[in-house]
Amino acid sequence: MMSSLSDLFTECFERDGYTCCDCGTKEDLEIHHILPISQGGKNIIENLKTVCCSCHDSNYNDVHYPKDKGVIIPFKEREKSRYGIDKNRFSQILMTFPNEMVEEIEAFWHDEKIKNRSEAIRELVVRGLQKYKEGSSEHKG
Repeated sequence: MMSSLSDLFTECFERDGYTCCDCGTKEDLEIHHILPISQGGKNIIENLKTVCCSCHDSNYNDVHYPKDKGVIIPFKEREKSRYGIDKNRFSQILMTFPNEMVEEIEAFWHDEKIKNRSEAIRELVVRGLQKYKEGSSEHKG
């Protein structure tokens, strides 16, 4: 028998110990879809995590409401594709980092006062790619 969405959310809260997976608070909790439904995510326990309202707003706002509206597919086309992101122009990548690297990303995020974790990771990638390009051009010339 298929469980209700409410049962699934309760299972997620229980699995996560009624604690925000990002900051550890036990206040104002809600469920976050790791891959949003609008982008093809499913209502399954593996796609859910417990977060507080504050972390949800600050850490994942660009997932639900990207600043670059050019990445969003218009609603009529979204109905056909079942995705909210234009996959012809953008790729979504799920990455796993060692805990030590996550700590460095978190420190960079907070030290640089970047809006959220995703933007911090993008900024680090951009900086790394620039250094890579600079290093490549030095070896060629």
